[in-house]
Amino acid sequence: MEELKYFNLDMATATKAISEYEGSDLVDVDSWLKEAMIMCILAEMNEQAILKTIIFKLKGVARSYLISFINGDISSLNLETLIESLKKRFGNSKRTDDVLRRFLDVESAGSYNRFISLLRDTTFLYEKECTCTKNLV
Repeated sequence: MEELKYFNLDMATATKAISEYEGSDLVDVDSWLKEAMIMCILAEMNEQAILKTIIFKLKGVARSYLISFINGDISSLNLETLIESLKKRFGNSKRTDDVLRRFLDVESAGSYNRFISLLRDTTFLYEKECTCTKNLV
């Protein structure tokens, strides 16, 4: 342990070492979260600092998703919820993006089979928390 006393990793250094996450299917969200957690733990950050660091490192689609997910109320967000929601939304982002693209092209169900297909896609998006249901209740 004596040899580690010269190695001081501060919060700013750890934060700079973490790459940004944009929600792209080119970067695996699980791997990115593991990398971020390792850097934060090495810097001896507490849970609130880790939460803030992860939020600051979100860009593009990932940041837009977070804003939609918290619905403007960040006070109720904790680290566990953030990690779960990012994994749920971006864990299989290629399929999620494909389903969202299909929804952009839908004009009407047209047939029973198409309706069932839309229902499956809707359920998938709901489970991935890609839909805002607040206005539906």
